[in-house]
Amino acid sequence: MHANKISKSELAEKRYLRINEAAQVSGLSTYFIRNAVKAGQLPHIKSGRVVYLDMEKFDSALAALTR
Repeated sequence: MHANKISKSELAEKRYLRINEAAQVSGLSTYFIRNAVKAGQLPHIKSGRVVYLDMEKFDSALAALTR
């Protein structure tokens, strides 16, 4: 059973996104985001096995990462 597809505009309104959702909104690969999370370069919250990215902090952390 697949979850309903959420549009980019709907995702952009959410504060916390899963890695695959953040990749969809940002245009980055899930591989890049997952590795940045593992390296401690992106602020995140872990709930069990699920990783949530705080989108309010994502852009500034990403800008610092790509400098």
